[in-house]
Amino acid sequence: MSSQKPVQIFSNVDDNIGVNVVKSPVKLTILEMLRDSEMEFDEIVSNTGKSKSTVSVHLKSLRESGIISFRIYPEDNRKKIFYIFICL
Repeated sequence: MSSQKPVQIFSNVDDNIGVNVVKSPVKLTILEMLRDSEMEFDEIVSNTGKSKSTVSVHLKSLRESGIISFRIYPEDNRKKIFYIFICL
């Protein structure tokens, strides 16, 4: 009996790639959190229970895939607020 892992498919803004299949449990957790609201980096780290470096690597991968983006926190230029990138 094979155990199936959850998979989600996302489209991105890059017409050359079109869709991304996300299999990583950490990435799926991050995307679930960002689905409902944007979040600061430290919130994501706290809610995933993963290390900062692990979360950073996954956020970078999701950004490079065109699935998420970020903006700079207005009160502190060192902080980033992440969100799922929606292109209309």
